[in-house]
Amino acid sequence: VYTSEAIGAVTGSGILRPIAANPTLTVGGGDVSGDFAGTWVRSGSNYLNITKTGTGTQTFSGTIDGAPGVLTVNGGAVDFTGTAVFGRRTSPNTGNIVTRAIQGSGTVGTSGSGSLLLRRSGDGFTGTLAVAGGTLTVAHPDAAGSGGLALSGGTLAFSNAGSYFTVLGGTTLSGGTLTTDVTTDDYGTMHNTSGDVVPGSTTHAYHGRI
Repeated sequence: VYTSEAIGAVTGSGILRPIAANPTLTVGGGDVSGDFAGTWVRSGSNYLNITKTGTGTQTFSGTIDGAPGVLTVNGGAVDFTGTAVFGRRTSPNTGNIVTRAIQGSGTVGTSGSGSLLLRRSGDGFTGTLAVAGGTLTVAHPDAAGSGGLALSGGTLAFSNAGSYFTVLGGTTLSGGTLTTDVTTDDYGTMHNTSGDVVPGSTTHAYHGRI
């Protein structure tokens, strides 16, 4: 991608990468849905940001690693059935902490055998993280943003020793598995305002102390 542009959907396979600077590819025009089975990568110090609009669903069934850019979901949904990592800890060129995480107010989720790892703060995300299959791992206290979490299948995992995860307050659990790997004395972080958020239809496996 050489310059910022808007299209209906990303489909097929191949490589999504920036040619110059940090362009934004906007997908979802005309409420189109699509499945991209290729890879989305950065190019040196340049990053490709993707913004999702419209009511359709953009599926990523390939491999996305190295936090290639910011994913902003302003409409519809983005579903990961492949493997993806967002929120790199440090810049490979400068060593500075950078945030390339999820943003927006739409729905981001996993299904099938998808795997999504969120490693940095997504404090600009007010949408819903929806886990219908696969595994979604929250590895930063603010990675899930301020929206809700919906677990109906697969695994929702919290993994960051010593951190307090308060996002469970907006969680709807109706199935699947909740796993927690935290070191905290704050039992309230694993509950919402009405008490235990883990119903009988959801399995809860935890490590460490709560």
